[in-house]
This record gives sequence, C-alpha cells and structure tokens, in this order.
Amino acid sequence: YIKKWESWLNNRNMRTKIIAMFIFCVLIPIIFSDGFVISSMIRNEQIEYQTDTVNMATTLKYAFSDLFSYSDSIASGIWINNNINSFLTAKYNNVNDYYEEYDKIFRKAYFDGLTGFEDTIITMYTDNDTVLTGGYVKKIDALKDMEWYHDFSNVVATKKKLIWTYDNMKNEFLTPNRRVYYLRKLDHTYKDCEKILMIELNYGTLSRKIMNIVLIDIKKKYCFFLWRENSEYMV
Repeated sequence: YIKKWESWLNNRNMRTKIIAMFIFCVLIPIIFSDGFVISSMIRNEQIEYQTDTVNMATTLKYAFSDLFSYSDSIASGIWINNNINSFLTAKYNNVNDYYEEYDKIFRKAYFDGLTGFEDTIITMYTDNDTVLTGGYVKKIDALKDMEWYHDFSNVVATKKKLIWTYDNMKNEFLTPNRRVYYLRKLDHTYKDCEKILMIELNYGTLSRKIMNIVLIDIKKKYCFFLWRENSEYMV
C-alpha cells in the first residue's frame, strides 16, 4: 500500500501533492484529536450531571425524611398516650364535664411540650358523639366526605398515610391552596372507637425547603426539581 501510495503521489502535480499531504498529515489527525477531546468533554458533562442529580436527590431525600420523621415521632407520642386516647373515647354527660377534661389534656404547656411542633396544625378526629368540635378535637363525621377517608379507614393494614392535595374550595374565583396531611390511626388503646390523628404540615415551609435544594444551572441549561400533583404516599 505504501508503494502504491508513493507511485500515485509521484505521478501527481505539486498542487495535488500539497492537498493530499494536508488532508492526511494535518486535517485527519486534527479531526481525530478534536473528536476525542469533544467526546471526553461530553462524557465528563454527563458524569457531572448525573453526580449533581444524585447528590440533589439524596439531599431532598434527607430533607423530606427529617420533616416527616419528626411528624411521625409526634404522632407516635400522641398514639401511645393513654390520657389522650381515654379522653377521645370517654362519654360526657354535659358540656362542663367535657371542657374540664379537655382543659386537663390540652392545657397549652402540657400539650405543646408533648408535640413540640409549632409549625403544624394538629387535629384529632373521634367517632364519639359526646365530644364538641373545636380546638384539637373534631368529630370524625367531618372526614367522611374526604376521598381518602374510606380507603384509609377500611384497610386494616394501613396505619399511617401522607397526603398531598388541594383545598376542596367551591369558590371558582379563589385559587385552591395546596395541603400536606400526615395521618395516623389512634388504635393503640380503646380500639372500639375509631380515632384518627391529622397533622397538617406547613406547605410554605416544605416548599421553601425544596426550593433551597433545587438545582438550577442556567449555564448548563438544566433544571431539576420535585413536584407531585395530588399525590398520596403510603408509610
């Protein structure tokens, strides 16, 4: 092949020889070297993107885990508390008896010490007609129109649930607010009376946590974020 190449090149004029030498000695090596460099850059960019995405997903995972594990610890404290479960189940003869017991159980210093979580709304629902709706306690009838209630209530194996949803507002001129609810059945004691704990997490706080972690890199032209629409998570 070399002799054929030399014979072909010797029989060509100077212009053709220069062009051939330029193509084989300059252009082709440049194409191969640049192609190698570009492919390396693309591969490194992909590796960097994957690493950034994995790191962000891990950070989000721990951020959510911290928030919801704290809610779970609060729910566990209420779930195991015999005084609260007894209060939600007891039958009251009159309003005065009810409020007297309510004040004992939910006296601010005591209950705030039990929950220790100011950035939430805590509500306990009970299937007890003698309780009064207000404060931390409501009748369970208020939940029965909720889409999730029957599935959550009837499935024995489901003890906890995390729900992302919107307000059920009927006003077409108002934008529904997003809500995050942590649910737990209060079935540790007095199981003959259905009791459900609802902890409404502050969606604004949760959203800010996400936005502080979200990676937005305009230069690299990619954005990673977490968004679940009307999602339900089983715990």
